[in-house]
Amino acid sequence: MDKRPELTREQLRLIYDNTSDLVFLIAVEGPGEYRVEHVNPAYLARTGLRSEDIVARPITDVLKPDEHAYVRRQYGKAIEAGGSFAYETRAQMRGETIYLDTTLVPVFDDGGRCTHLIGVSRDVTDNKRERQALAQEKRRAENYLDIAEALIVALDTEMRITMLNRKGYRLLDYPQGSLTGRNWCELCIDPDKRAAFERGFRDFLDRGEADSNVNYVITRGGERRLISWANAVIRDENGAIAGLLSSGEDISDRKRAEQAMIASQRVLAADEVVSGVAHD
Repeated sequence: MDKRPELTREQLRLIYDNTSDLVFLIAVEGPGEYRVEHVNPAYLARTGLRSEDIVARPITDVLKPDEHAYVRRQYGKAIEAGGSFAYETRAQMRGETIYLDTTLVPVFDDGGRCTHLIGVSRDVTDNKRERQALAQEKRRAENYLDIAEALIVALDTEMRITMLNRKGYRLLDYPQGSLTGRNWCELCIDPDKRAAFERGFRDFLDRGEADSNVNYVITRGGERRLISWANAVIRDENGAIAGLLSSGEDISDRKRAEQAMIASQRVLAADEVVSGVAHD
């Protein structure tokens, strides 16, 4: 089997000097005692430090007390692991907070004592901030869903519930979060209406667009609630249809009030007819 050619000392130096990653060498001088032995140019450029500010100095002189305690624990874990060990660091550099993904590799002598730690840190600040922004946006969306007065439900292409907001759980009278993965049609639609519901659902997906409709849903206690729905097709990042998102308004009480008014008007009309006949 062919072996990869070994890098020469000069090739390693070129990589070390020109990589954008922050590379550092830590000497292990005793239990919990560490000294910076070397850093590459990218480390100095990113931190704004001079070589004399950091090289040959113990990490207690280089790091702030809270940072030192954290980093010291990670160094200890890397030595205990005996192999590649990764962790995330948050540090202040040039007056800004940055995030680093760091990998440590311990170096042992013939007697099994760890003499050095080789570290490589990659600046992931932009990715971290993007993830934080996405998480914040997700939290805002979830907060909106929870305070919305509409019943909001998302179904996958098999009519399984992927999301149901707090209003939906209250209306259906189920514990929060208990319906994820359940089939909406089997759970909430009248048995004699399920075939029609599924045909309408498939029609939405086949057409790639959805509109409004009205139907009854069944609560946990068996109550029928009339819901007016506004629907939208969900697509994944590739544009493929992934399901249906629906926002529903409970119009049961309004419908009953309308029916009561119609019944009342009919009674009044009948009374007028009877009165007219009696007068005649």
